[in-house]
Amino acid sequence: MVDGVVLIAAAIAGAIVGGLIVAFVARTHSRRLREELKRSTAALAEGERIAQESDAIRRVIDDAMHEGVLLFDAFGRLVHANEVSERLLARRPASIAQLFPTAAADAAAAAASGKPEVLEVETASPPRWLRFVATPAGAGGVLVVVGDVTEARRIET
Repeated sequence: MVDGVVLIAAAIAGAIVGGLIVAFVARTHSRRLREELKRSTAALAEGERIAQESDAIRRVIDDAMHEGVLLFDAFGRLVHANEVSERLLARRPASIAQLFPTAAADAAAAAASGKPEVLEVETASPPRWLRFVATPAGAGGVLVVVGDVTEARRIET
């Protein structure tokens, strides 16, 4: 009978020790997860801060420019247009093909070759000359800078 009680006591003690080990491991794992969550949250907050700062810098540059700026991705879709470009063009083109119906292939080829492409166009309404400089941008995109060169053209003639 005493052996049975000792055996039961040993089993209970083993269960308690096992439970304590499981609790310790769970607590340690939980602490590590909380620390990792804290690091990830801090990294996310820092990334968000950097993105907001970058966006603010882009807005300052866009607002200070007198030229239009259009950025197209590798598929020719408009990614960014500043207000000046929309005012100069009197619209917001959805694609580079819409902006340069006859010269889209030239602009795309310029981007592929790494050389800028310059195009001057006379608009009807309002009558003026616009200069487009298409330059290769990262990942196969095209950056187009638009300027009103009407006055320069008038002085030349």
